[in-house]
Parts: sequence; structure tokens; C-alpha cells
Amino acid sequence: MTEHFVTTKDGVQIFYKDWGPKDAQPIMFHHGWPLSADDWDNQMLFFVQRGYRVIAHDRRGHGRSSQVSEGHDMDHYAADASAVVEHLDLKNSVHIGHSTGGGQVARYVAKFGEPQGRVAKAVLVSAVPPLMLKTAANPGGLPLEVFDGLRKALQSRQADAIVLSGDSAGPATIREMLHADGVRLYDFPQADAYVRRFRYLSKLQLPAGAFDLGENLPAQPINMLAPTVELLAHSDLHPALSDLLMEAAHTVHGRPTLLQNTNEFPAPQQHDYPISDDAARYYKSGKSVLYRYLPFWLASLVNRAVVVLVPIIVVLIPGLRIVPQLYGWRITNRIY
Repeated sequence: MTEHFVTTKDGVQIFYKDWGPKDAQPIMFHHGWPLSADDWDNQMLFFVQRGYRVIAHDRRGHGRSSQVSEGHDMDHYAADASAVVEHLDLKNSVHIGHSTGGGQVARYVAKFGEPQGRVAKAVLVSAVPPLMLKTAANPGGLPLEVFDGLRKALQSRQADAIVLSGDSAGPATIREMLHADGVRLYDFPQADAYVRRFRYLSKLQLPAGAFDLGENLPAQPINMLAPTVELLAHSDLHPALSDLLMEAAHTVHGRPTLLQNTNEFPAPQQHDYPISDDAARYYKSGKSVLYRYLPFWLASLVNRAVVVLVPIIVVLIPGLRIVPQLYGWRITNRIY
């Protein structure tokens, strides 16, 4: 087992692990935020014991790679992964990405995989792929017509299946496709088993007729699966900011839709990361009293003053108990 570094074109040192026989099929692992290559050690040991060559690297700014503040976008992440692949001359590789690593895999395969001819398969595990749709904030994305073409390909049976997510999986889009002949939602009859085995999944049961009561679409209840999205923050995040984030998440994502109930997200469900004390308090009783009745700036000022004054008071109270004794001693000295 070896551990090395490779230097990218912009001078960033990327740490990587390279285990197993060099002539075996490579499996390259891409970690999520804010983890490191070590997060894949169990999986790497599993596959190396079965004859595979396994590689994992620390993304720039993570783990043992250079702690740089620039280049934190999918293009640089994919280029960094490509630098490792080129350095090791990996061919016929399987790329597995989790969370942000999934977005990295998607961008790597799209930008470097085909020209280099080095990718055999890509596996996205609860991934956060790059935004694909062209918007004002994402001018480099694909036009909506491209996704319309995918839907038409399915309807005309040029494609066997498509996976929709995000904006492309809106109720109106799904309703339109369900009216096409031969198109249906995929039903997971083993959804409960998937949820038991993979804790980051949730079961979503769509009732019959949810998309069209008149034509009863779907014709029967459908069991669907949804990956859990976790809202992460540093452990030293100020409680006031934590409350603001939770409140914003409730406002934006708490509304009911055909695919979720009211206040289904955010919810106090613990998976890979523990729920912070501030979040647990918010779920139990809402915002703290100060931030509930005072403007944010004033509540923050009072909160900081309390943090400073409480230790002082704790020290002063025992000291005040000594004052009468000091006074008595002083009077006694004057008399005698």
C-alpha cells in the first residue's frame, strides 16, 4: 500500500492512495464534503482483498492535499481527479462518488472520460451532481430543450428509462409524461428493504390518482425511494445563524407538494452526522426567546453581553459574601 502526491497544472498538491496490484482493474473513489480519502478505507480494503486496484484522493482543500482557497468548483475538482488518473495511467476504471464526490465524478466523466477513453463505469452514491439546466445563474448549463428531447425519446421508445431530478422532476413534467402511452413511474416493491439496508434512503409512497384523479394516474400506489439531503454546518456555527438557517430551510422547503408532506424537510433525522444541540433545541421549541421577540442585531448584542456578564457575576457573588467579613475586620482594627 502506497501514499503519494501529484501536482496539478495550477500547482496544487493532491494526496492519493494507491492500493492493490497495478495490473488489476482500477476502482477510484471520490469522497464527499468535508471528508477525505480515509472515508473510503473500508470499501477500499473490501475491493483490494478481491483483487482490484483501488485509488482514492483528498480533494484540494481537504485532508492532506494543499489547503488552498481558490479552485473550489467542479471544473477544478474534475481536473484534479484527471491529474491523478493521468499520473497513474489508469484505464478501464470504475469511478465511485458520494455527495460532492458524485458531482466530481459526473464532471470528470463528461469532461475527461470520453476523450481519454479511461472510464468503464461511473457510480453516483447519494450524489450532488452539477446543475445541468441552463439558467441566468448557470449560463453554461444545458437548455431546457435538451431535457425535453430526453422525455420525447422515452415517449417514442428510443430510450428505455430516464432519471429525473431537481427542476426536471416537477409534478407538471411527471404528469405530462404519465399521460404518454407506455410510460410509467418505476415501482420499488422492495422499498422497505432498501431503507433498512441503506439508512440514507427514505420511502415515498405515491397514492393512486395523485397526478390525475380523472384518469387515475398512477393506477396503483407507487413505492419510490429518495436519498436524504443533509444540511451541514461547522460545529462552531453561531446559534443565531443556526436558527436563521433552520428558519430559511423551513420557509423554502417546508411547503407541501405532491411528493412531500408539510414540514417534511427539514426534519430531525440523524444519519451520517449528529444533530447539533442548537438544531435539536430549534426542533423542540423553535427560536430562542431573545431572537423570537427582538430584532436580530439587538438579540445578538444582548446574547453577547450575557456571555460576558455571566462569568463576571459568577465570580462576584462569592466575593460579595466576603465583604461583610472584611468590613468587620476593618472596624475591629480601628477600635483596637
